[in-house]
Amino acid sequence: MKVKTPTPAVLSAAVAILQPYIPELSPHNLIEALKNHNPAEPKEAVKQQPLTRQEVAKLLRISLNTVNRYLNQGKLQRVQLSSHAVRISPESVDTLLNNQK
Repeated sequence: MKVKTPTPAVLSAAVAILQPYIPELSPHNLIEALKNHNPAEPKEAVKQQPLTRQEVAKLLRISLNTVNRYLNQGKLQRVQLSSHAVRISPESVDTLLNNQK
């Protein structure tokens, strides 16, 4: 991908916004990172493990009661490991997140 060099004002603004999160960032580093970024590279598909109710609650920033309600309503998909152990499909969490936007 060919990167068009941003104007000095845009470059300066971008660096100012990102520096609190990346203190070592400079305009030169940002240009190099943009040039080296290749979104077309295929990423390895990683099979995600089923999530616990607590993990889903933390990820979605909701209560355990809401997680249980979503499970009962079918908004989240149960993965039954045993008669007592329940996990939640990460795909159903992704689907729920994408449908809320």
